[in-house]
Amino acid sequence: MNTLFGLLLSASLFAFGGMSAMPEQQPQPAAFTQHAITYEPLKMPYPDAAKTAWESIRKQGGYKIGSDAQKTYVAIGLGQRSTGGYRVEVSGVSQGANGEIVIKAKEIGPKPGAMTTQALTYPSIVISMPKTAKPVKVIFD
Repeated sequence: MNTLFGLLLSASLFAFGGMSAMPEQQPQPAAFTQHAITYEPLKMPYPDAAKTAWESIRKQGGYKIGSDAQKTYVAIGLGQRSTGGYRVEVSGVSQGANGEIVIKAKEIGPKPGAMTTQALTYPSIVISMPKTAKPVKVIFD
């Protein structure tokens, strides 16, 4: 009987012992609580509007918007880097509280000690999203 009781107690502790209350979620800043916007990273060759935007930021960095009849394109560049191994990553596109389109991007560098190309590079990315006339802002994390 004691063995059965011990077995049931052990099974109960095993089944329920690892459960804990979920932490309360912190509210997001208002600019990022709006709805997400679908986007797609593009590969070369770019459509003309995207290519024009990309060419204007490729070497000096920054971002530029271009559009055609169906799409809005955003070219984001880091400017010149002295080695390879750098890239731009877009983590999300959303409509902010004030109606503007907010693109969250970040620079990814080579890992410490990684072998890299010893050449000047110009990391950039071009994304497309549904056509919009709203202001677009890129924020680097």
